Amino acid sequence: MGYIAIADKLGASSREAVGMLRRMGIDVVMLTGDNAATAKAIADAAGVAKYTAQVLPDDKAAAVAEFKSAGQVVGMVVGMVGDGVNDAHVLAAAGMLNPVIAGAAMALSSLSVVSNSLLLRRWGRR
Repeated sequence: MGYIAIADKLGASSREAVGMLRRMGIDVVMLTGDNAATAKAIADAAGVAKYTAQVLPDDKAAAVAEFKSAGQVVGMVVGMVGDGVNDAHVLAAAGMLNPVIAGAAMALSSLSVVSNSLLLRRWGRR
């Protein structure tokens, strides 16, 4: 018997960035499509106190809309960071980017990952 586990690696500066945001008075919330165990591990490692796991892309957009409507009362600005093509519409829903620019940025991000993977593959053959 055995198993294989695959997980995204947290960036080295992620915990520091979250801490900096919190010191600035910014409430950091993580919404992720990952399962609960993975979400908890990443949230703990990054220093994020509030997180929700197994969130579908449309549910992320709804959460951003809720944060924005709550912000209208207290003057809060909602920001969003995403790492996948399916996050483009959520980025746009936060008012951070025009939907066309958000989609293009996410597509270029994916293109960069694929290009680097192909370069690594070629590099390994030497």
